[in-house]
Order: sequence, then structure tokens, then C-alpha cells
Amino acid sequence: MHICHRFLPSKTNDIEALERNGSLTFENVNNLQEDSKYPILKGLTNGESLIEIVIGLLGLESVTSLNWLSEWRRLSNTHFPGLDTSGTPTLKVVQERMWKYLLFSEFVLDLPGELPDSLNTVPRAGDSQKTSIYDITKRIRNSVDMRDNYVEAAGKVASDLNLEFLFHNTADLGDIVTFAFENRVEYDRFAKHLELREIHEAEELCEKNKKGIWYTADKNFWDTAQAAVDIFKAVEKGMPSVQNRAELIYWYAQEGYKADLAMRRYLTLTKQSHYSQPQVVKITDLVDNTYRNFCDRIVNIYQNFTKENGFNSGEVPTNLGSFDRLILPLLNKKKRVAMIMADAFRYEMGVEFLSMVKPRFAKSECIASMAYLPTVTRFGMAALLPGAEHSLELQNEDGKLQPCINGKVIDTPEKRVALIKNSLGESVKVADTLLDNFNPQDISSDVQLLIIRSIKIDGSCESCDTQGLGSAEMEVRILLQRMEHLRNLGFDEAFIFADHGYMLQPCFK
Repeated sequence: MHICHRFLPSKTNDIEALERNGSLTFENVNNLQEDSKYPILKGLTNGESLIEIVIGLLGLESVTSLNWLSEWRRLSNTHFPGLDTSGTPTLKVVQERMWKYLLFSEFVLDLPGELPDSLNTVPRAGDSQKTSIYDITKRIRNSVDMRDNYVEAAGKVASDLNLEFLFHNTADLGDIVTFAFENRVEYDRFAKHLELREIHEAEELCEKNKKGIWYTADKNFWDTAQAAVDIFKAVEKGMPSVQNRAELIYWYAQEGYKADLAMRRYLTLTKQSHYSQPQVVKITDLVDNTYRNFCDRIVNIYQNFTKENGFNSGEVPTNLGSFDRLILPLLNKKKRVAMIMADAFRYEMGVEFLSMVKPRFAKSECIASMAYLPTVTRFGMAALLPGAEHSLELQNEDGKLQPCINGKVIDTPEKRVALIKNSLGESVKVADTLLDNFNPQDISSDVQLLIIRSIKIDGSCESCDTQGLGSAEMEVRILLQRMEHLRNLGFDEAFIFADHGYMLQPCFK
């Protein structure tokens, strides 16, 4: 350090910065004086150091003269041995030569194995230039302004040198992803980590590539990989010892739902993908088996508790009686209330919806509750109606089990709305609409209770196809829009009630 300060007393701060970054080498210290050795290049590129000069030169679109060529040759001969500086090249030729030299050098310096004989004559940097090469290429990849140039240049270099073909059977191409074709090896690495349950290593690899320059081109794979990691993390975390069903349910409401959320995201991404790497098939098999085993364990514990203690033991809130408990008191206070009856709105979707709505509505929460048995829409929706807590019963009507309130069968949306209106009488104006048909202009200011029915999630998610999963996500986004409409219309509170959830399994086994 003392020698470096004496060598360049005017660069004390820069030298100390190199030491803090772990890059204090004589080569890097020498680079700090490049501005005095290459004045024309410095002026042309607005660069102060070797890195800045090189990156500035690569980013130029045009020049008015070639008076900088002699300095470029001196700089190249000093720092990039073997780089072709012959002739009187144009700016474009200089840039192409530099891109090829820098990217190929990085690729080779990071390569664990040997080069094919056909590439041994291609100019490249040696180990002594490794720090400079890595610093330059890393800085370029981190520069938003240079990314398009990098992608174009990397594609040309890989094509010109036939790299993808020459390394198509290579299992290890190093840690740095210089070229797009190297993602194949990254995919294999990720799949292997997942197979060995090396979740931390898989997540680190995923994060590295999501921050990398090729993420845009391979976004679907790495987003899918992240969802797979999230599933494994949720499963590997395990479940604490629970003494009763209430503890199991509250654990799910705090932690367990994350596996369901990640699985839905995983399925959505894989179904929406227009292409599929072979590694995805392997990862999907691992994900399916891991998730299915997780579900089996939890459901078995749940069923055993239920067999021992019955279903409605009062340990957690239930949907039964929701209207009388939550809606009616507000109506009696002359509040304007929206009641959204969302068919098959899963708890994990509720948590996701809460994260979307929280920034806009500070007073919002997601509460876990027990569905009504049997968990079929006509029973679950009936449980949400006025008087259901004391009057709802199941009756056999012509061989079909039906929900009845006060002796009347309530099995259709029309009958549910009619029951609500009759129970409230003329004092409360009620309006109802489907979520898709909702139009703020149709809601008059004297409507005190607005009933909105959402029906798409249940029908669409009975199959795990692209259309179904996409429709479910769209329904959640539409719900968010409706919240804004309700606020603008002057409603005081909005409740989203689910009649039941569902198990989202990719296939039957």
C-alpha cells in the first residue's frame, strides 16, 4: 500500500478504494494513470481509467476522425496482448475485435477444462490480465446502457467461433455466464441441486441468473426455477408439532400456505411457457412428488384430528353465520357495504390479494375460516346467508342433497340474493351483479348493500390448463380494480367471502 501511494500520490483515494474492494494489484494501480498516457482516448470516451476508456470506446456510435488509433494500439499492446490491431480499421472493426477478445478471454479464463484445438489460435488474454478482463466485462453487464450492445456482440462472437456446437457436451463451463448457450449448463446445475435437495445452492444459482444479462431471454425458466425453490423451501421447513386441528390450521395460515402459493405459480409458469427445456421435465417431476407428499402428510394429520374431534369444534372461525356476524351490524349503522361472494377463492390467493391491496387500503386483512361441509358451492354459499347459523340444514330432495334455510331450498345464486333481500326488507336497498358485469355507473348512491358474485375461479381451476390458471389470476386482478371502484362509489367496507378452497394437483395419482 505504501509503495502504491508513493507511486501515485494523486490517486490516494482510488488506491484505498481498490484495497477495500480486494482489487489492489499492481496492474490495477497502473491503470489509474491511464488518463495521462492516452489523452485523445480519454477525451473521446470521457474515461479516466482503463475500464472506463474501454467501455466508452465500445459504446461509441461514431467518430469524426481516427486520430485515436495510435493510442488504442499502445493501450491494446500493453493490456490486451494478442488483440488484433493491424491495418487502419474503422470504429466498428475496432469494436468487433475488442468484443471478441474480451468475451472470448473471459470465457476461456473461467473455463475449467481444456479448449478444443480449433480455438487455440484465437487471440485471448492470459492469467495476468484476468482481473482487468473480469472487471471490464462485469461492468458492461451491469450497465443498462451497454446491455443491448453486449447481447448483440456476444451472439456474434459465439456464432463466429461456433462455441455452442464445440461445447454442446461440456458439463461444466465455469461460473460466469458469458454467452447465452451457457444457460444450458446452468439449467443442469439447478436441476442437480434440486435433485440433491441442495436448496440453498439452487436458490443462489437462481438469484445469480435472475440478476444476469441473459435473464430476459430465459425469464420463464428462472421464474419457474424460483417457484420450484419456494416449494422446496416451504416443504423443507416442515411443520412444528401440533396438538390439535386449530394449531394445524393456524400453522397453515402463517406458513403452510406458501407451498400452495408456490405450486400455483409453478404450474401457471410451466403451462404458459411456449417452449420447454428438457430440464423442466425433470424439475417438474421433483416438484410434483415433493408437493404431493407434502399435501398427503398435512391432509392425513387434518383428517385424523377431524375424526377424533368432529368438524365444527369451534376452534377457528367458520363461514357459517358470516352475514349476521359481519354484514348486518354495519347495515344497522347505515354503512354502505359490498359483499363479494367468491367461488373457490383459496386462502393462499387471499394472502396474495392482501399483499396487492395493502398499499392502497391500509385497513385490510385476510382471515382464515372453516368452510361448510360438504365443500360444494351450493352448501358453502348458503352458509354465508342471513339466518344460516341457526336455520341451515341439509335435506334430501328427490335423491339430491340440498341446502335449506327455514325449510326452503337455497341452491342457486338467484335464490341466495332473494333470501338476502327478503331478510333485510324495504329499509335496505340491495343491488347485485357479477364481477365481470360490474359497472360503477349502474350503482346508484342509495344502494346500501351491493352483492358481487365471482364465479370464474371455481370453474377454471378444475383443470390445471393454461386458460384455467390464467383466468384465476385475472379474476384476482379484476377484484383489485373493483376495490378501487367501490371506494370511489363511497362504500364504507368490502368483504370477500369464499365458500371453499380446493386442492390444486397437476395430475391424478
